[in-house]
Amino acid sequence: MQRFVFSLDRVLAWRRLEARRERLRWEQIRGELRGIDAERERLRTERDLAAALLHTARSALGAEFAALDQFRAHVDAEMARLGTKRADCEKRLAEQARVAAAKERDVKILEHLRERRLEIWTAALDRETEQQAAEAFLARWRREGISSREN
Repeated sequence: MQRFVFSLDRVLAWRRLEARRERLRWEQIRGELRGIDAERERLRTERDLAAALLHTARSALGAEFAALDQFRAHVDAEMARLGTKRADCEKRLAEQARVAAAKERDVKILEHLRERRLEIWTAALDRETEQQAAEAFLARWRREGISSREN
């Protein structure tokens, strides 16, 4: 019997490559989301630190409070911009997760088909091997039976 050949092996390899590529895109977007969160946390920390430093100072001028207020306004605007950017990133992440899952599902379907065809091929190989063994046994039995009659 011939060796096992799955005619869709090239398609399966291509689908695996596509699935890997989509998974990498998902991970990149996830990294972008983590970067946005880190930037938001950094801004919060700076805002809180600036306020704490000014409030613990023994003498603070009105100009320093005005600067702190401007800084807070800047941080709030930046936080709002990052919030919008984060929402957009979450949407892209959800969409990419859907795409990656679909590609992985395509791979699993082809892998299942390959496994099923391999099972069928293996069963046919087993039947052929068993048939050849039976024929060899019968041929040997006939030879031995004929040679024992001659003696």
